Amino acid sequence: MWNYGSRIKTARESAGLTQDQLGKEIGVTGVTIMRYEKNQREPRMEQLKKIAKALDVSIFDFIDDGQHMKPSEIQQSMKLDDYLRSIGYEFIYGFENYEDSWLCVDNKVKKLYILQHNDVSELEKSLLDFTKFQISELLKKGNEIPDTVGFFSPKTETQTDE
Repeated sequence: MWNYGSRIKTARESAGLTQDQLGKEIGVTGVTIMRYEKNQREPRMEQLKKIAKALDVSIFDFIDDGQHMKPSEIQQSMKLDDYLRSIGYEFIYGFENYEDSWLCVDNKVKKLYILQHNDVSELEKSLLDFTKFQISELLKKGNEIPDTVGFFSPKTETQTDE
């Protein structure tokens, strides 16, 4: 959902790797890395994570939607992107001649669509709002239990997130 290309290229060059070397390290071809860098193809989140690890940078170094999102908002949006891909859709921002629009790839019927940025933002907001509503309705059916294991207690130095 973001324009990763120039950031990947800058990080790769800073690491002193060629496109072929980076591709080999993460299990893709150099041509694939070149397409990522030219924004002709958007890496899946798992690929983006591998690229960040191979280049010893944070995945957040590749992400900036121009709105200065918080890391938690970026993570939430990345999960939405992964979810959309899992049901057959890919959204690519700034694709070739459509710099200010989104390319929607419908992998089920093999069709491409150009969408306006505001429409895609509204879709994301609607999906998140609907999910929150559905969860709140589901929780009404559940039984609340006491926190006997300390989920909400401050963590000590020996406790870590996994």
